[in-house]
Amino acid sequence: MASLNLPVVKLQRAALKVDTEQQSFSGWTELHIAAPAANGGTAPATVALHCYGLEVQAVTVNDMPASYDVLPSVREQLPEGVTGASYDSPHRQLAAVSDAAFYLYERQLQQERQPELSIQVPAQSQQQQVGTGPAGSGSKDKLVIRVEYSGGGAGSSGTGMQFWGRYSCTDNQVRRASAWLPCVDVPSAATSFELDITCHADEMVVGPGQLQRQSWEGSSKEWRTFHYSVPVSCAACHLGFAVGTFRLLADTPARRRKKGKQASQQQQQQQQQAADDRQLTHFAPLEVPPDLEVAAVLAVPPSTSVEDSDADKAAAAAAYGLPRSSHFFGLAFSLFEEVLGTRCPLPAMQQVFLPPELLLSSSQALAGLQMLGTPQLIQPRAIEQSIAARCAIARCLARQWFGVLLRAATPLDEWLIEGLSGWLEEQAILRFMGRNELAYRRWRQRQAIFLADNGEAPPLAARGLSVSSPWGPLYGTERLDPSGLWSAKATAVVAMLEKRAGEELFRKHVGDVVAAGIAALQAEQAGTAAAAAPGTPGSKAGGPAAASGTPGGDGVPASSPQQQQQREKEKEKEGVAAGTRLLDALTFMNELGRAGSFRKEMAPFAARWVYGRGVPHISAAFIYHSRMSVLELALSQTGPESAKRAADVAARAAAAEGSNAGIIKAVVREGEPPTNTDHPVHLGAEAFVLAELKVTPIVEKKVPGRRAKKPKKEEDEAAAGLPAVATPEEPVLWVRLDPAGELLCDIRLMQPERMQALQLVHSRDVVAQAEAVQRLGELRLHSSQAMLTTPGVAALRRTLHDRSVFYRVRCDAALALAGLRDEEGQPAGLPLLLDFYRSQYFVPGSEVPRSIAIADPSEYYVAQAVATAVSLCREADGSTPIDALLFLSTCLTDYASVPGAPFSDYGLVAALCSCLGNVQFEGFGDSLLTLLEKFLERDSVLVSPGNAIGCACLASMAALCANGTCSEEEQQRVATTVRRVRLSPGLPVAVRHAALAAALALAAAQRGPAAALHLALAAAEARDGGAQSAAALQLPAASTPAFLLEQAAQLVTAATQEAAAAAAAAAAFSGEEQPEGGGATAAQPGGAAPLPLPLPLLQRLAGLLSARGDCRSRHLAFVLLQLLAVQPPTLYRPPPGEADDDAAAFFTATAAAGQAVSVGATHRSGQPNASANPAPGPKMIRLNLGGGGGGGARSVAVSGGPTLSGEGPAASDARALSYGAVDQQGVPPGAQGQLFSPLAADAAAAYAPFGAADGGEEASSRQPQHQQSAAPALALGLAPQQAQVHAPVAAAAPPVPISKFRFKMPAQQQQQQQQAPPVQQQPQQQPFAPAPQAWQQPAQQQPFVPVLPPDCAADVPSVGYAGLPWQPSPAAWDPALAVQGALPAMPQPFVEPPAAAPPAKKKLVLKLKLKQ
Repeated sequence: MASLNLPVVKLQRAALKVDTEQQSFSGWTELHIAAPAANGGTAPATVALHCYGLEVQAVTVNDMPASYDVLPSVREQLPEGVTGASYDSPHRQLAAVSDAAFYLYERQLQQERQPELSIQVPAQSQQQQVGTGPAGSGSKDKLVIRVEYSGGGAGSSGTGMQFWGRYSCTDNQVRRASAWLPCVDVPSAATSFELDITCHADEMVVGPGQLQRQSWEGSSKEWRTFHYSVPVSCAACHLGFAVGTFRLLADTPARRRKKGKQASQQQQQQQQQAADDRQLTHFAPLEVPPDLEVAAVLAVPPSTSVEDSDADKAAAAAAYGLPRSSHFFGLAFSLFEEVLGTRCPLPAMQQVFLPPELLLSSSQALAGLQMLGTPQLIQPRAIEQSIAARCAIARCLARQWFGVLLRAATPLDEWLIEGLSGWLEEQAILRFMGRNELAYRRWRQRQAIFLADNGEAPPLAARGLSVSSPWGPLYGTERLDPSGLWSAKATAVVAMLEKRAGEELFRKHVGDVVAAGIAALQAEQAGTAAAAAPGTPGSKAGGPAAASGTPGGDGVPASSPQQQQQREKEKEKEGVAAGTRLLDALTFMNELGRAGSFRKEMAPFAARWVYGRGVPHISAAFIYHSRMSVLELALSQTGPESAKRAADVAARAAAAEGSNAGIIKAVVREGEPPTNTDHPVHLGAEAFVLAELKVTPIVEKKVPGRRAKKPKKEEDEAAAGLPAVATPEEPVLWVRLDPAGELLCDIRLMQPERMQALQLVHSRDVVAQAEAVQRLGELRLHSSQAMLTTPGVAALRRTLHDRSVFYRVRCDAALALAGLRDEEGQPAGLPLLLDFYRSQYFVPGSEVPRSIAIADPSEYYVAQAVATAVSLCREADGSTPIDALLFLSTCLTDYASVPGAPFSDYGLVAALCSCLGNVQFEGFGDSLLTLLEKFLERDSVLVSPGNAIGCACLASMAALCANGTCSEEEQQRVATTVRRVRLSPGLPVAVRHAALAAALALAAAQRGPAAALHLALAAAEARDGGAQSAAALQLPAASTPAFLLEQAAQLVTAATQEAAAAAAAAAAFSGEEQPEGGGATAAQPGGAAPLPLPLPLLQRLAGLLSARGDCRSRHLAFVLLQLLAVQPPTLYRPPPGEADDDAAAFFTATAAAGQAVSVGATHRSGQPNASANPAPGPKMIRLNLGGGGGGGARSVAVSGGPTLSGEGPAASDARALSYGAVDQQGVPPGAQGQLFSPLAADAAAAYAPFGAADGGEEASSRQPQHQQSAAPALALGLAPQQAQVHAPVAAAAPPVPISKFRFKMPAQQQQQQQQAPPVQQQPQQQPFAPAPQAWQQPAQQQPFVPVLPPDCAADVPSVGYAGLPWQPSPAAWDPALAVQGALPAMPQPFVEPPAAAPPAKKKLVLKLKLKQ
């Protein structure tokens, strides 16, 4: 197949007949192509097309039969050398299977890159002329290839087209357009298309482009044909259609009128004429979803008229969702035209909502067509659902501009298209939801990126790899990644460019790029591409040839991306660049920098954030010198080795360009009245920086004989316990680093509690308030009485009560109060939360909750957050306080909705049901399950939007069984309920998926992760076996296998963390040292350990890598295999000369060869795998970072139970995130998708200091003293030095579930303890640990555990020692063992001895002699 060439297609026509009853399709396609060159000699020329899984009946070339060959698909399995080999441990077997699966998956993707259909062109056909069609009549170098084919039918796996009932649709995914249409299925091959789709007479076809006409097939009129033409040239991956029984609603784009002046009548007529020539059509199924029907009926005001009938109400219910969605679509359509300053060139747009049982992907953006599910229909009175639906519609519409109309020049530029589409979606959020909402969402998205990117994830543009694929070096799998890191990082990088250039300049530059692309498109449509205007910012060179699809343009990937970049750069130097629809990232950034006078900064920017990997982590602290009025700021930069390499390359690029890149801005709030002072600090690639910032002193003016009086506002704040404003002694109110978010760095600034409280109370920036809440949630209170006088607690309490504060900040404040604990481990913030909820949301003077039926939706979110915070409070032993348990039960039992309210309160009810899943209290399982079953039955009748209440009830039942609250009989009761819901075909897909997720969680809790993986594999194998197998298993939707595999990935991630915690605890108690390299069997504290599974299960999982069905399910199988072996779940392999490749992109200076960082497997470093045994892993590094003022060092929970992630939700989804649920309230899904790191949301990678590339004691000794303070050590070795992790954590987080166990020490040591004098513990004594690496547990992450020396027994959490740097030596158990070299036996359970008597008090006598 290496000799086959993809043709240059000028025009392609297709005619398909779709039979939804037989679930099959058949038809033909004609391709007008340029005549290929002969292979030489007498051998005929060959033409290759992609034809995946289709049955080809006949092929003709210029109406002459031609011979053809179809490449059969090959299903590979694991090699016998891997499955039949003998291994000394299950971990090595798992590592070998993981390596073999990596190569198997990569080889499968390489095979799919080759075209399946090979056509031999007859010699007579090359001599004929083709005089028909617009592709160039009368030309001798044109051929017309006609292919007749069919697909689908019984037993088909539904690769290219999905069927369900009377509905069907296409889903292209990655290189699956050829599964329903023989074509050139590469992203760069753009051409014009004409589609004729035939369906039953009572059905409709919603296709791409513009509908030209309809026609009947035959005289019986049982079939009708819809004729569509795509007005813009596009790739085959942007084609698709849907067939079904739809209702439609036609609309025209709404034109916005300028405020202030009224337009003249003539201008209004012109605008009306311009709007009428474009048609926006919306389609929805005739069958109304149950939740939408119930919501629409409830929204209809009650009527006493006898004439009203049920039919009228049903008709009104059916009409509610589609008009709302079409109205918002028109608003977003006009908004994007206003933002980009260009009129959309598409003459028609179709938006179709399909049943969720049919869809593999949640949404598709095609050429003039976007497909969504019926859950995206905007429902009345539903706050969360309507916000999520509007965002989904805006996201699809943004990808029409960036993705369809404007495309990437090369696969390395795909990140720019993804980032610009995300930026355009954010403009809709800015317009319709406000600037505060956009700022908060961006901040949360950055927090998710910091957690997910530990340096092992691929860069946005992977260069230097020896992979030449039209879909990119990773074969397009970055779009299938369940974490969404690639898309989120691309959007964040584009937002950084916007911050650097300014909103107005960036918006103008993007508008110029879009206008140039639209002009090229119009020239292409008019046939005058040769007259295109030259000199377009941000556009790729190529001219008319690229637009029309000729060789050398965007028609065929004639060379590798590196060669294409070199060729385009040469064209730019020659000055022949022309405006096209292809965007080049480097050109876009250079032109933006030239417009903003910062072009020299673009090369370092691209080196660090686009082509580099990893996220730097910056720790900062400061001290104010009052005598000199100077603020001394210390910065420490750490991160993975890949982040250090990217920073070094960016620093060299900045030196070569002569720019000042690497500046971080420090903003000091100082003076009276307070003002912000900006101080630029150059950080670059330095590990430690010390800077002096000048502060303006406050000169207090005193009037003789008169006492200064404080303003009334300051007196009220002082009475509330808030700190005073700036004084001459302390003129600095607070300090912030990089407040605008110009750097993608995880910044932790340690400042006193007083400054954090002032920042929260007085700052008007939403992000500044959220950061202050996050730090105040880490406070450690000494007593409950001290809580009343603590400025931080007072600030949190005031923020929660103040309705003028942004509602998401108030939600974070509630979660922060839930994490506060006193010195006895009691939840200090619980009384404040209960008092607030009872005063705000209870009937005055009673204990009965009232409905949150108010016009302000912010209180609706705050009520959910407070209820969630109450459920996350824990006692010292890890159980839920009885006050919180009774409060949650009362709220659910006595809650009553108010009919006719402006908003539905389903979200609050779902949040209360979710809160019951956080409860950990033995003996209350029966009552809690009864309450949940009541609301589950209610949701089956009175369906909530998206079945939110039913899904919350099922997830809470599974959580109660997993955390030990339910007994064995109650667990069987839950299993029966879950099975009943799962096997009910009449229930919606959402609730059945929730039941499947609960079944997986129950299986993992009772029989281990292997049982949950077995259930997910059964669904995936049934889906790949065909529609009949899937129906026999009663799968609710086509996306069910991918959903279950994703849930299994979450459970596997939690299981690997628990395995690492257990292994680390066992090693700590036994005194055994872990392997030096941390190889396959190393249990890294706070990290993840390999999870051995039976070989047959691994073989079944590897068999999915050759599945022909869902591409996403296949990629998730690969992700699971890598997660089981604690390997990065990506196809990216760092090249051996990664640093040199990056540096050579910007300057030609010779650099030393850089070594790739090994991450535990030979294939990760590009070296051949010589044996089945994996290579030793890297050594761990250790870096101690101190905690902030008033709070302990940062830490994270290492439990698979319900946790609050670092990007924690603002309302009610704290527990749902632990099960992989997607937040519907705008919170980014970073927590449930952090699969690049073996530490998921509640852990992080270890980082090496930037100044210590080689590590070692010398590098550690160079760290300042504040870096040697206490912090827990979390694991992921990337350099030969032990590492300390500091991941961003939420403002408050639930403690980990704790199970008690006691250990008995050897008798010899017990005797020594009895003989030793007792030790009196001081109240403020630091925890026991070898100095100076003492450890502290933060209040919001771990339950309080009394810290005792190793010679005392105590109740400790089962995973408490997983995050501790303390590894006791043999001498810690018995001094004699240190000499003998023997280790003691594992301590045995024992009865705690009585406490020793306190030491006797001593009297001191002081004698003084006085002399006269």
